[in-house]
Amino acid sequence: MFILPRVQQNHFFFPEEFLYFRRLAGPLQTICSVRESASEIHIFTRSLAHTAACPCCDQISASLHATYHRRIQTLPLRRKYTCLRMTAYKFDCVNPRCPQKVFMESLFPADRWQVRSRQLTALILALSAFLKDEGASRVLVACGARVSNDTIRRVIRQAAPGLCPRSFPAERCGLLPRPGWKGIPGG
Repeated sequence: MFILPRVQQNHFFFPEEFLYFRRLAGPLQTICSVRESASEIHIFTRSLAHTAACPCCDQISASLHATYHRRIQTLPLRRKYTCLRMTAYKFDCVNPRCPQKVFMESLFPADRWQVRSRQLTALILALSAFLKDEGASRVLVACGARVSNDTIRRVIRQAAPGLCPRSFPAERCGLLPRPGWKGIPGG
């Protein structure tokens, strides 16, 4: 049975939107509440996992070390900035020979270091294949995402590190259209 989360008063969400929120959060997160303002939607989730595997030694641990909070930007909904506010756990590794003493539980929508969901990153890459970085940024901002030109360049460099190392300008790698970049005529 699907239980609808608490919603800030005077806001209406369709049941399909709650199913969308559920898919965004992932299988090991439960939605606690959803808050919507004129320009933002915040989806608050909490972890359901009570165990996790150490990334170094693959030892399963139930020894809770701490909780931590993640803020992950995801695909815009209703042309508003949409953010997952996730509460997850850090665990102690129970293997005494493992060099990793404390590790974080992995979250479904993003890796440990990411501030954007994988879906938003895929959308950025798809748009940047057809638009210049500034055009892609404007389209994403019009949809409700907060993405700058420099973010788009970083995402492309991270997606194809062998094709576009940091020492090379991105326009020489052929991943972005050359005209229209700052300092490049023809845009």
